Amino acid sequence: MGLQYDWRKQGKCYLNIESIFIQIDTLWQLFPLVFLPWEWSKISLAGQVLVDLLSALYVNCQMQEFFNQVAKFLTYEGLASLATRAGMGL
Repeated sequence: MGLQYDWRKQGKCYLNIESIFIQIDTLWQLFPLVFLPWEWSKISLAGQVLVDLLSALYVNCQMQEFFNQVAKFLTYEGLASLATRAGMGL
């Protein structure tokens, strides 16, 4: 579920993150075309696809759970428990 990794098959979250990296690479390759106004449509379309993939990332990877956990770790209790767990793990 969410960000968990399954070695048997690639989940929605993994495939979405992979698609985001591919789209960022595509956008990076299109970056030199920013000086050619007739190519701006390609750049804006690639940007829209990236925004779509980023919004799908929130749903597919259950990012709200990640943000809830991060908010808990930004307290004194959360940092203390994180340090304790890390110390005991070492």
